[in-house]
Amino acid sequence: MEKRSLIGLALILLLIFLYPFYLRLFSLPQEQKTVEIPQIISQKDSQAQPIDLIEIKNYDTVHDTVLGNKYLEIKTSSQGAGISLIRLILFNLSIYNSNDYNKNLFFFAEPFLNYALNKAIYTYTEKENSVTYSLNLPGQFALEKIFTLEKDTYLLKFTLRIKNLQDKPLPLNLSLRGGENFSSQELGEERYGEIVYAQQEKIKHEFLRQIPHSRLYLGPLAWFAVKSKYFVEIFVPSSSGVAFTVRHPSPQQWEVISQLPLILLSPGETREENFLIYFGPLDEDILKQYNPHWKEIVYYGMFDSIAKSILKLLKLGFLLFKNYGWAIIFLSLLVNLLLFPFTWKSMKAMQALQRLQPQIEQLRKIYSQDPPRLNREILELYRKHKVNPLGGCLPLFLQMPIFISLYQVLVRAIELKGAKFLWIKDLSLPDALITFPQKFFFINSLNLLPLLMAGAVFLQQKKTQVYSSQKQTLWFMPLFLGFIFYNFPAGVVLYWLTSSGLNLCFSGKFLK
Repeated sequence: MEKRSLIGLALILLLIFLYPFYLRLFSLPQEQKTVEIPQIISQKDSQAQPIDLIEIKNYDTVHDTVLGNKYLEIKTSSQGAGISLIRLILFNLSIYNSNDYNKNLFFFAEPFLNYALNKAIYTYTEKENSVTYSLNLPGQFALEKIFTLEKDTYLLKFTLRIKNLQDKPLPLNLSLRGGENFSSQELGEERYGEIVYAQQEKIKHEFLRQIPHSRLYLGPLAWFAVKSKYFVEIFVPSSSGVAFTVRHPSPQQWEVISQLPLILLSPGETREENFLIYFGPLDEDILKQYNPHWKEIVYYGMFDSIAKSILKLLKLGFLLFKNYGWAIIFLSLLVNLLLFPFTWKSMKAMQALQRLQPQIEQLRKIYSQDPPRLNREILELYRKHKVNPLGGCLPLFLQMPIFISLYQVLVRAIELKGAKFLWIKDLSLPDALITFPQKFFFINSLNLLPLLMAGAVFLQQKKTQVYSSQKQTLWFMPLFLGFIFYNFPAGVVLYWLTSSGLNLCFSGKFLK
C-alpha cells in the first residue's frame, strides 16, 4: 500500500480511536457536584409510631427471596422490600449487586409521611417466582410490593399497592429508585450509557454524559430505558402520568427515579401502580420479541443503517460457521469483496504513482534548492501522465462510513460478549494470550492479535515500498497501528488482521 494511503488509513483509525474521548471531554459538565439524595427519616412526634427497626418487635431477621428462570436471577429482601441483585444467567454476570440495604432498587426515594419505610422489615409471602411484601400501619395505610418474574423471559413485573386506612384523604407523592449503575464492569464503559424513551410516538436518544446533574422526563411516556454498552433496563409503567428523573452526579454514577402522579387517596381507597421491567441484553432480535419499537433502542449513531447491515452479515457468518471468530473472518472477506472496486482503484492509483517515483526523485535532486519550482514540476508530471496524487487515499475516505460502522458493531455487539475463538476467551475483550501479574504502562497482558496485525502491515510495507522517500514509514506504520490496536477488543483486531492479510495478497497481485 502506498504511503499516502497508509497515512490516510492511520488517520481514519486514529479518528475512530479518539472520537469517544473527544465526546467524553466536551460533552461532560465542567463542574461535577454531588447531588444530595433526600434521606427517609422517622418522625418521633408523629401521631403514629414511626417505622424503625428498633421499634419493630415482630420481625427481627432479614429474609432474602431469590426469583429465577433460565435468563434471570433476582434477589429481593424483606428489609425495605427491594431488589439487591440482578444476574444474567446466560452471561454469568451480575449487572446489579448491592451490598447496601439503603440502595436497593424499588426503595422509596423520597419520604412518605416521614416514615423510614426503607428500614422497615416487611412480612412476605412467597409463591412460585413471586414474592409479596406487606406492611400494615393500623389507622394509617397498608402497603404492598409484589415482584413477579415472568417465566423464561427477561421481564419482571412489579406492583405497588397502597390502601388508605385513615378517615381522611391521604396525599400520595411517591418516588421509587428504579435503576442504578448496571454494567459489565469494563473499563470506559460509561461513555456508551444512554437514555432512550418513547414520547408522543417518537423515540429519543440522549447520552448519560450529557446530563449535567439531573434531568426530569415528564409523561406521557410509553416506556423509558437506560442502556449501557451491552445491556439495557426498560421500564413500562401502567400509568401514562409516571415521570422519570435521571440523577447523574459523575460519569461513573447514575440512578433512575420513577415518580408517580400526585393524587389524593380517599378513605378506604386503594391505589395500584404496575411496572413491567426488562433486564437483559441489548440485542435487537430479542428486544423486538417483546415490543417491535424496542429494536430502535439499539442504535449505532450516524451510520446506524450501515452498522445494522454489517451486523446482519456477522450473524449470517455465525449461522454458517457456528462461531463468531470465523464469522468475523467471513465478514472481513465479504466487506473486502464489496469494497474491491475502491481497493482496485486505490491500488491502480498507487501503481501509477510508483511508476513516477524515479522521475520525482530526479526532480527533487534537480530542484532541491527551489521548492516552489519543484512543486510545479511535480504537478506538471502528474498532469502529463494523468495521475491523481490523491487517487490512492481518496477511496479510503469514501469508505470511512463503513470503517466507522464496522468499528461500532465489533466493539458494541452483544453477540461477541463471551464468544470464544481459538485461544481467545472473549471476543469483546483483548485476546490476552498471557496475563501479567502487574500492569506495565498500558499493558497488562500479551495480546497476540495486534502483534500479528503489525507484522502483516510490516510485510505489506516491505513488499510495496521500494523508494527511499517511503522508507520512513516501513517501521512507523506497523508500530503505530500495533499501539492503537493493542488493547482493542479481539473481535476488532481479528477483523483488521484478516483485512490486512487480504490487502497483502492484493498488493502482491496488483503492485508488480
